[in-house]
Amino acid sequence: MEETTPEVAPETTGAAPEKKQVNAVKAPGNIQGALAYVPFLFIVAALQKLDDKTLMFHAKNGAGLTLLFIAASFVSAWLHVGIGGVLMFIWLIPAIIGAFHGFKNEKWNIPGVSSWSQNIPLDKWFATAHEENVEDEIKSNFPTEASTAEAPMETPVAAPTEPVQPTQENNNPNNPNL
Repeated sequence: MEETTPEVAPETTGAAPEKKQVNAVKAPGNIQGALAYVPFLFIVAALQKLDDKTLMFHAKNGAGLTLLFIAASFVSAWLHVGIGGVLMFIWLIPAIIGAFHGFKNEKWNIPGVSSWSQNIPLDKWFATAHEENVEDEIKSNFPTEASTAEAPMETPVAAPTEPVQPTQENNNPNNPNL
């Protein structure tokens, strides 16, 4: 075996070391875009950012694929397992490819699905719910003048006017009630 000696770092002169600027680390992909293709999780993507057009695109595609997933599940459970299995496989391929493109934050039109799923008005449905939640949160955090005016005032308790006279019980050090 060969012996190695540790290397010593060269000494620096009195100059101050250079400061490196640290940039914030950005996530490598769009998790919400990928989650939109999991059945029923398109709702999470639709509620995240209503103004993000690419994320809403993936949420609408996910809604369309969720409807196809429900149809395939129904066929598999009630009509024929083999046909339902084929439909599930047909559903799974675009879901995986769409999740990949959603993670990369790219738009990808699913053949036969995107043409009608982009007409689902998710932005209108969830915008109304989002606005109501924001209004309720604002109302609960900031009391109005009417609610503060109607609040009952607590009346202070008057202090006793007569001094308490010591009794034999109060002066007894062996009294367990003290």
